[in-house]
Amino acid sequence: MTPNRLNDVAAVTEYKKQVVARIATLGLKGEDAASLIHLYGRQTDHIIDRMMANRTADPDLDLLLAELWYLLHHEMIVKANDFFVRRTGLLYFDLPRLVKLLDPALQSMAHYLNWDIDRLREERSSIEEIIQQTLLFKN
Repeated sequence: MTPNRLNDVAAVTEYKKQVVARIATLGLKGEDAASLIHLYGRQTDHIIDRMMANRTADPDLDLLLAELWYLLHHEMIVKANDFFVRRTGLLYFDLPRLVKLLDPALQSMAHYLNWDIDRLREERSSIEEIIQQTLLFKN
C-alpha cells in the first residue's frame, strides 16, 4: 500500500481530516475539502500549497486560481470549457461560483496560455453561451 494513495475509506477519512485542518486556516470549509478530494485526490495538497503561497482577501478566489494553476500545469486544460465544464463541473454544480469568478479565471488563463484579446473574447463568448444554454435548459 503506497502512502500517497487513498486505498480505502479509512485512508480517505484520515486524509480529509488533514485537508480540513489545512484549509480552515485559509478561510475554507469542510465541504471544500470534500470537493477537492473528490476532484483531485492526493493532488489536493498541491492545490492547497499553491493557495497558501498566493493569498488574497477572497479565499474562494484563491482556491479557484490555485485549482486553475494546478490544472494548467499538471493536466491538459487549454480552454475555459476544459476548466469550468469538464474538470471542475462548476457549470453544472455551482453556477453562481462560476459567474462570480469567471473574469479572474479567464484573465489567469489568458496570462498562462498567452491568449491575445481575440482569444480571450472567444473563450468568454463560448463559456457565456454554454451558461445561457444551461440556464435555458433549467427553466
